[in-house]
Amino acid sequence: MPHLLAVEPWLGVYLPKHIEPKQDEDENTLLDYGSLFSLVDELESFGLICSLPTRDEEIQLEYELFTQSSEIASRSASLLTYLQLLLTAQIALQQNLPLWIIK
Repeated sequence: MPHLLAVEPWLGVYLPKHIEPKQDEDENTLLDYGSLFSLVDELESFGLICSLPTRDEEIQLEYELFTQSSEIASRSASLLTYLQLLLTAQIALQQNLPLWIIK
């Protein structure tokens, strides 16, 4: 998952281009970036391996169930993060927009 791991949560962007990820250890680096196409591929592959939803409709349904559940505290925060990130990445890709990762 080189593209997923290349971007820090407070200084990165996924671009709707086929590019290699960039992440520098240098403190002077202003921005990490990766390919939005590759990010979506990596998240969908992860989802298939873990039997998680990967299609828009499935993701939205699972997200609604997750957020409407009275047992939200017992549900995995990792699942919510996956659902939000994949859905947002897919929408950004459909709109040909960058996906900024901020805290």
